[in-house]
Amino acid sequence: MSKSIVTSAANRLPFEKDYWNLLYGDTFTIDGIYNAKEHIAYLSSLFRLMNVHVSSLGDFGFGKGILLQEACRVFQPRKVIAVDPSETMVTQILQRKWLKKFEIAIFHGTIETYLVSHKIKKPFDLCFCNSVFQYIKKDIPQLLEKIAHCVRYLYFSVPTTDDYARMQKKLGFSDPYAYARSRNYYIKALKPHFSFVSYNLLESKYNKKSNYAFTDELFRF
Repeated sequence: MSKSIVTSAANRLPFEKDYWNLLYGDTFTIDGIYNAKEHIAYLSSLFRLMNVHVSSLGDFGFGKGILLQEACRVFQPRKVIAVDPSETMVTQILQRKWLKKFEIAIFHGTIETYLVSHKIKKPFDLCFCNSVFQYIKKDIPQLLEKIAHCVRYLYFSVPTTDDYARMQKKLGFSDPYAYARSRNYYIKALKPHFSFVSYNLLESKYNKKSNYAFTDELFRF
């Protein structure tokens, strides 16, 4: 494996032991870890309702891999690609026994470098990108456009400036690795390439199978 990757996060440090100890010391409070089953149950139920089939999964910034593991267990995808800049997390996930049950390609790298160096011939039915974009310094709109071309649905989350203020006030939480941006910034960057169709769920404007599954006008914006 290659050496630790220096990312564009605010302090220019790799996402290794110091990061995971500081930000993920209490995993019970981390969204997508302690409640991974609830996230995937919600998505699975929603996709069944809308008759959306998931046969391929992507995860850009899989971290501890808990959400990815649960998604694989529930959706039983035929193909999975997962990318993360943390050598620590890549090493850990490669040791997981559940990995052997699926056709999964694990890449050690950033979203930016992966999308540049790998041509995605067929879009992922579903891709995860949770709490990642706050660590990317620049070219956010261009990167979101690239992602939109290689996914059908993107399960996406990112804290805004107001979210960080709320977490600081209520939980005493701050993230020295992150760039805080406004809600309007992210909406402006996302809307040319995605439609908002449900909680955390974005639908690509470039990739669809015949007609969009989420057709009700009131809930598309």
